[in-house]
Amino acid sequence: MTRNVLRCNFVYDPNQGATQQSGFVWMEIEVARAGEKANLSMGAHVSNVP
Repeated sequence: MTRNVLRCNFVYDPNQGATQQSGFVWMEIEVARAGEKANLSMGAHVSNVP
């Protein structure tokens, strides 16, 4: 599906509050081509429901 991926990391951090209704997802990806590298990252709040 993709090429030149050096690193990919996903982190889910549930909300530790009283209701635990939401969490936070963080994605980091590092790609390289022709000696150049790029780091991409994205985070989002998500519902903590099944």
